[in-house]
Order: sequence, then C-alpha cells, then structure tokens
Amino acid sequence: MFKSADLNEIIAWYATHARIRLSADRSPSFETPGLRLDNRMVGRIRVARSRVPADLVLTTASTEVYALATVHKGRLDVGEATDRWRITPAMAGFYRPVRAPRRNRIQPSTDMTYLQIPRADLELHLENLLERYIPGPVDFSPELPMAGVPAWLRLFRVFTDVFEDFHSALHRPLVTKPLAEALITTLLYAIDHPYRELLHKPVSPARPRHVRVVVEAMRADPESAYTAASLAALAGVSVRSLQQGFQKHIGMAPLAYLRRVRLSRVHDQLRHGDCTVAEAAHRWGFTHLGRFAAAYASVYGVTPSVTLSAAR
Repeated sequence: MFKSADLNEIIAWYATHARIRLSADRSPSFETPGLRLDNRMVGRIRVARSRVPADLVLTTASTEVYALATVHKGRLDVGEATDRWRITPAMAGFYRPVRAPRRNRIQPSTDMTYLQIPRADLELHLENLLERYIPGPVDFSPELPMAGVPAWLRLFRVFTDVFEDFHSALHRPLVTKPLAEALITTLLYAIDHPYRELLHKPVSPARPRHVRVVVEAMRADPESAYTAASLAALAGVSVRSLQQGFQKHIGMAPLAYLRRVRLSRVHDQLRHGDCTVAEAAHRWGFTHLGRFAAAYASVYGVTPSVTLSAAR
C-alpha cells in the first residue's frame, strides 16, 4: 500500500515501483495539501484513487502497463501524438503501453479511480482466449462508455471496494486470481480493439497444457536461452510432442514463436527511440542484422530503422 500527498514523492514512487515515468506542470494555484493518492495491489493489479485540487498536467514518458481510468468528479483531457480524448463521469478511459509522451491535463477538483494491469498479463490472456499469437501492444480504443453499468464496470467496482474494506476477500489469492481474469475478459469483450470480432467467433478446443506452459514461460521471460529440448523438458513432454502441439494450436514451431515474442520486444524498444537498431537486436538475441531486419519487416511491414526514425 502507498499513500501520499506530495507530488514529487508520488512521481518518484511511480518511476520506481510502477514503471511509469511522469513529469508535472503545476498551475499557479496548485496546492499540494489538497492532493491525495491511495494506491494498493490486488494480486498483480494495481488499484489507485487520486484527488487533484487544481489544474495539473502530467506527462507520461513511458509505461509498460494497460490502465482503466474512471472519473467520479471533474475531467481529464488526454493527448498522445495526434490523438485526443476526454475522460469524464460518463466516459472511462483506457490507456495503452506507450513510448511516446502522453499528456494528461487534470481539471481542478478531479477525483479518479484507476486500475493498472501488467502488459504481459493482458496480452497473454487475450492470446489464450484466441488461441493465437498476439503481437503487442494491442491497439485498444482509448474510450469506454459508462452507460448501462456493464459487466466490466461491476467488476471494476468490486476491485475498487478494496479501499473501503481492508479485510475484503480481494486480499485472498484464491479469490483474486479468478476475479482478475474475469475483469480482463470482460474488458476485452467490451472495448474496441482489432481482435474483438474474433472473440465472438466459435472457439476451437483449448490449447493443451504443455503448449500453454511453454507459451507462458516464453512470454514471461523471452530473454532466457531456450532450446527445443529445454522447452520440452519444462512442459514434461518430448520435443516431437511439443512441436506437434505448437504446429496444431499456434501454427508455428516453439522457437519460431519465441522469435516472434522477441521481435515484439525489439519493436517496443525501437519505438522508445533511445537505442540503436543493433543494440535492440542484440539484446533480444538477434545476432545477424540482415536476417533480423528481414524478419522484422515481414511482421511489421517496415524496416527496424523506419520504426526507430519515427520514434525520434
């Protein structure tokens, strides 16, 4: 749990503990004593509630989380590149992981509640629902209507009840995990994104356990020096069984899937613009730059240098 009424302390805490880099522009009337932040962890989901006393602009330099924000009172105007949207009591906002600066202008006397979901958790959950590889970050719509009290909003309120009852069942792992999965599932069905229509199509049989185990391991730790044999040992099956399972349920071999995951990490790093193409490629295990560039272009439609140039 973290509470503070000091803006500089809040910014430093977010950089250290939440992997979110913030900077702030205060209005002349800004008074720190009116600022409040209450922050708690419910399993792997961060729940936060804030009150801002006067006009405040927060610039987000980078994030590695998805976040759902609601405003109980006031307004939040958000700008990212050429996109603009507004979070109000009638319209929730959904934040994607970003590398480019995002400007958040918080109007005076704004009360907000928001959830932060680890990027890997949400993307892996979507991948498991669709039974296919999902390159991230996912391009979600930034707006989510509050009308009708839909399922996602009911679950959202269950999570925010943690502030009212410290002895809530949400502090029990056996309750937290299935509720977190239900929250992510309802969000994926409620908000617009490129894979939403696929969620409504008939599902194929679930991936077998040995495929799920290996997928989760590679997405959680793509930097490890995996081999086909080590992955098979991790899953408790033969190399041949693992390869057949991946071909049937994912459409590619295990190590090809690993390369896709690593390519997505390179893509994210290049979008940040603070490294060279060679540095990003080598960090994620691509030692032959020519083959790496060709593989990257086949997935993202542009060369790595184009992505890097756009970030700068």
